[in-house]
Amino acid sequence: MLNSDKVWEDIELLKKPDEPLLFELKQDILELRAKSFFKVLIKNKEFSTRGLYLTSIIIKYNPADYTSWYYRNECLKALDVDLNDELNFTRKITMESIKAFQPWNHRRNICTLANSGFNEIEYVKLEISTSPKNQCAWGHLTWLVRYFGVSDLFKELEFVEFLVSGDVYNNSAWNYKNFIFKYFKTDFDIDFMVKELGRDFQRLLRRTDNEGLCSYIMDMVPFLESSYTKCIMTNCECLFFFHEIILGEGPLSTCLVKIIKLQPPSLQLLRLLKKLKPDEEVFAHLYNSLGPPSNGYFGPFEVRLL
Repeated sequence: MLNSDKVWEDIELLKKPDEPLLFELKQDILELRAKSFFKVLIKNKEFSTRGLYLTSIIIKYNPADYTSWYYRNECLKALDVDLNDELNFTRKITMESIKAFQPWNHRRNICTLANSGFNEIEYVKLEISTSPKNQCAWGHLTWLVRYFGVSDLFKELEFVEFLVSGDVYNNSAWNYKNFIFKYFKTDFDIDFMVKELGRDFQRLLRRTDNEGLCSYIMDMVPFLESSYTKCIMTNCECLFFFHEIILGEGPLSTCLVKIIKLQPPSLQLLRLLKKLKPDEEVFAHLYNSLGPPSNGYFGPFEVRLL
């Protein structure tokens, strides 16, 4: 189609300067020809199927070409285009260039135009499973959940559990769990959320250098304390081995602080302690004096030096 003179006979190509530009990049002949026609269509404000065809060529050469994606989105508004086909095309581009945010944004535009989530939530979860720290994919998933909702919130928690069971240091997964609990807070029982906090806190005790998990707990404790004033032991069987020390006192932050003080000091536990009890002078001094160690853990010898 690109080489068919009949298709492009009405287009007068813009003249190119005789002298090469100072930093002009070499381009494939196909890409150069497509861009030449594309510039004319933009100038003429023509949104057509042949314009869609041109952008598909340009985007394959450069998936981050913002102008092509913008033009393509305008074509979707002006033409009767099968949005399922458009979504499949865009998915292929994201698969080939997962770090380019433009195709992810276009997928969002398609869903908005169709007022449908298609099967994007399930599909993007597969993409995250193959690339668990893809921020564009996580952002798209969060947007889909906000915009279209989910039928089963516990499936979202199961998805997080699947990811952190393979990599407990996946910060994006912990952020997503935080989002699910807070955005749908009225759909969860407070006792259930406290149980989850207890399980995740126990994970932190086993991996005290886990920054993402620590940040999640730092954020969740004040959120839960606004509705839950009892001791964490009331709901968390996983922490019952601390029961005699805590003696059933609340609130959550008080219980957790007592447990933290029993642990070997680590940077993340000290961060959490400083968040929960900023008036703890001894631990605050320890935190400020040591600074972040290379391995995220303060060994006994390092602590004795103080």
